[in-house]
Amino acid sequence: MVGRTYDPGDRRTKHKLPLVERPTFERKDGALIGICPKGMTEAERKVLLDQAIEAPRSGKRIIVFNVHHGVVYMAESSDGRTFHGYPWRQRPGRPALPRRLRDQLRDRANESGHLAEFEAWMKEHGR
Repeated sequence: MVGRTYDPGDRRTKHKLPLVERPTFERKDGALIGICPKGMTEAERKVLLDQAIEAPRSGKRIIVFNVHHGVVYMAESSDGRTFHGYPWRQRPGRPALPRRLRDQLRDRANESGHLAEFEAWMKEHGR
């Protein structure tokens, strides 16, 4: 879907964390927060959003996924136009990624030459 815009979340205090070279998770106020790498450009974020796969809906939020250099990213929106994205990880108590979505992400990682990185990410963060 074209027309999605990225909200970097600059006004949120949890985003006042140090810049990182690789996507990671930092503990802030008792929660693990996904931190994007400092080298990800606005153009890369736009492509990731425009080509993202929409997850089956649960509730009012729209959730989309994509993969970049083997890392799975998730973005959420309440209005369907403005999305806030971050590295994805499986959270305790939440359902796993649907098999079809996981397969689509794996295919994209393979097509971009980052299948090994994707498999490593999923092993560490996807359970």
